[in-house]
Amino acid sequence: MGSSRRLLAAFAALAATVVPVSPAAQAASPRTLAKFVAASGLGGTSSVSVIRVDGTQVYEWKGAQPRVPASNEKLVTAVAALAQLHASLRMHTAVAAVGEPSGTGVVHGSLYLVGGGDPTFTAADVRRLARAVRASGVRRVTGNIVGDESLWDTRRDAPGWKSGFLGEECAPLSALTYARNRSGRSATRAAAALYRALRTAGVKVTGGMRRGRAPAGAALIAVDASPRIDTMLRAMGKNSDNFTAEMLLKAVGASAYGRGTTAGGTRRARQALRDLGLDLTGSRVVDGSGLSSSDRTTTGLLARLLAAAGRTPALAAPLRRSLSIAGRDGTLKNRMTTGPARGVVRAKTGTLNISSALSGYAGPYAFSIIVNGRSVDHAAAHRLQDRIAQYLAREA
Repeated sequence: MGSSRRLLAAFAALAATVVPVSPAAQAASPRTLAKFVAASGLGGTSSVSVIRVDGTQVYEWKGAQPRVPASNEKLVTAVAALAQLHASLRMHTAVAAVGEPSGTGVVHGSLYLVGGGDPTFTAADVRRLARAVRASGVRRVTGNIVGDESLWDTRRDAPGWKSGFLGEECAPLSALTYARNRSGRSATRAAAALYRALRTAGVKVTGGMRRGRAPAGAALIAVDASPRIDTMLRAMGKNSDNFTAEMLLKAVGASAYGRGTTAGGTRRARQALRDLGLDLTGSRVVDGSGLSSSDRTTTGLLARLLAAAGRTPALAAPLRRSLSIAGRDGTLKNRMTTGPARGVVRAKTGTLNISSALSGYAGPYAFSIIVNGRSVDHAAAHRLQDRIAQYLAREA
């Protein structure tokens, strides 16, 4: 275990496959759902799966067909984060030094700002850390302020991203972020921010700022805690925040395997799905946000994932709260603003040039609808998705 981790560890015209069930157990009609798909004109490029949260299958059209999920991949990331990190966990960014300050408050050497993967770390957090360092008795640092991002690997993007996604769709990834890494070089920028904040707080720093690694045995001086994981999931899900999704996936990898990598995060994410008893045939988890065109899933898997999560106490409430509410907030604020779905349907949207997706809950139903193509007609895809969601909400 590396020194950084030790520090942080201290904290239808269409053929539908339908399973017959009693009318009392199912209100939604498979035939009606099949008619919606047929009328959309998207039957050749769409997949639809509807299942009750109790596990009863209602309707499926091409539910085993691998599809590009776009941001519906964040549902997998959310479940992995809740399973591995847990809803109440907070990530920590620490200030450490080799040895205790002298009796006169002098740190003989450098101060280390050690990142723990917090995607929300900002200037306000830096100022709090600086005040905490001052409150600990430190008055002078003879060395440098060193930004340590070694808990994770140094890859800034994820596999399968288009050129331009890094910086445009997602900021560079790092275990030590600062202000969402909008200007890159986060470890150095974070160290520079702490340098300035320490001087403002009355702590003199003789040296400069650089990136590096905290030595083994460095002692904690101050710690800043992130919001809870379930709070971060709400920002990720409702606003489809790619940066938070990728940061959480690397955090999952770091927690499971000791170092934050996208590959480690995806490996643990797949295991989290298996632990729910899900068959991963047809799925490929490549990143955390769904930006990768190499991601694959099936609507059958996503609907079963939502249903299984809905039956699992540790997952059900935080996952539901992370989803946009139709007609009210997030990426569904301007969709389904009237009708039975408004305020009832909670779902995750997904949008790429080649994909339009909507997966979520409508009362007792879990559903997933994905449309793929070389150039998806997103308006037509939304009409199909919204029509099915409105119908399920009406029949809930």
